[in-house]
Amino acid sequence: MKLNNYRSILVVAAVLVIAGCSRIAVQSPQQASLPVPDATTTQIASLTNPERISNQSIQIADFVSPAAFSKMNAADKIDASSAQFFSLQFGRPGAPRSWKSSTGVRGSITVGPFVRVNSLNCREFTNTITIDDIASVKSGTSCREANGRWFVESAS
Repeated sequence: MKLNNYRSILVVAAVLVIAGCSRIAVQSPQQASLPVPDATTTQIASLTNPERISNQSIQIADFVSPAAFSKMNAADKIDASSAQFFSLQFGRPGAPRSWKSSTGVRGSITVGPFVRVNSLNCREFTNTITIDDIASVKSGTSCREANGRWFVESAS
């Protein structure tokens, strides 16, 4: 008799579990919701497109020495912009981020730790661009505006 009671309880429990799972898995169109785009998803979307990064998140001319900038073509500038942005945004302090364009121009960016200056996140950077085995270096401090754009606060 006890065995039949346990079987009955197990059957009822199994039915309740299955019913609960099917309720969660099936939603009517009125219950389903789509994520609403916000500043975070827009910023993440811009991270996947290096050209968009170079045009909206930094002005690469501010981060590269004038001698190197004048010798870079559009593809070099896009590669440099992407590397500069990702170094500032995500780079580990002291760990260089190297890049190389399809034309042979190469670079390395090293950033310092985040520092808070007048409610802005700032970082020191050193950007080395090598063209035809001649290295050009530009160092400075860059800060991130509220809209995510990095600008050079001071440079040498």
